[in-house]
Amino acid sequence: MPADQPFRIGGEIVAPVIIKRVQPDYSKLRDRRIQAPLLVYEATITSAGEVASARALRPVDPEIDAPVIAALRQWRFRPATRNGRPVAVYFTLTVKIDVQ
Repeated sequence: MPADQPFRIGGEIVAPVIIKRVQPDYSKLRDRRIQAPLLVYEATITSAGEVASARALRPVDPEIDAPVIAALRQWRFRPATRNGRPVAVYFTLTVKIDVQ
């Protein structure tokens, strides 16, 4: 597998650890009733601990998913490792929707 190809977590791949979390901006959704309080996203985390890409595994609504994805792209991680060396991984994240 090429060095830049993301791995799946498991076995010798140790998961990344969140070190900076940015909350989504739900200001445009304040008047909406949200029916999906927990959403699941998959992000590709680079070997530098940055989010290269993110997508909703089960898209709900573009007005909900877009702010979450924008926030996820600002998250930072202690990178995943393989044999003690940083590697890129696919990482599944659950995000709680908190519109208040």
